[in-house]
Amino acid sequence: MRDFIVRIGRIGTVVIITLISIAASLMLTYALMTAFGMEITLPPMLIAALVPMAVASAVSWGVVAALFRVHHLEAEIRRVATYDMVTGLMTRRAFFSTSESIHRIACRNKTPMSVLCMDIDDFKRINDGYGHSAGDAVLAFFGKTLSQCARKSDVVGRIGGEEFAMILPDTDLAGAINLAQKIRNTINDAGIRYSEHTIRFTVSFGAAEINHEEAPALEALLQQSDVALYAAKGSGKNNITIYQPGGL
Repeated sequence: MRDFIVRIGRIGTVVIITLISIAASLMLTYALMTAFGMEITLPPMLIAALVPMAVASAVSWGVVAALFRVHHLEAEIRRVATYDMVTGLMTRRAFFSTSESIHRIACRNKTPMSVLCMDIDDFKRINDGYGHSAGDAVLAFFGKTLSQCARKSDVVGRIGGEEFAMILPDTDLAGAINLAQKIRNTINDAGIRYSEHTIRFTVSFGAAEINHEEAPALEALLQQSDVALYAAKGSGKNNITIYQPGGL
């Protein structure tokens, strides 16, 4: 019911409520006049129409306004809970919730699925050197880059301070590496203009692919990608490392 009200809008809702009130008032007035043997004349019927027209429209306008405020507030709460305010990407909770569904489908259908974990290199240096507002600008730019590079079917989230992850359905490891390279090249070629400075930064990547023979849980697959990420960090940063069972 509330979805219908939101769809037709505030004015449309008030009009419908007012018309229903007028119709109900006219029917009740007609029934009472008939029951008491009164002659059906224009004045009482006109009054029966004008009173609810004035009262119902005024009351329903306030009630519907309050309903719309509640609806917008709930929508804003859902948005804040789902999307990170700085990057516009999914929050950690929303990312894991959505990714679980994709992971289940991949396991059931035995289709490829890959994971990329990413971390902005030396992010503390950016915050310390340029300030936290500059750090937010870097995060926002990286989030926008990920959104632009991702497909509609991919799930992208900010899962930590400067750590991000992507779930890539129907994508093998080679496809994940190609995407990581595309993102890496975009970042390396870009510079964030902030105040009087141009801030350049790099990103390290860890990649892992689902192994249907082992059927790892989503958390295990993300952990594999995270292991590869920290190996990339340890080998000089600004590179892409693939998770390999038994060692990197």
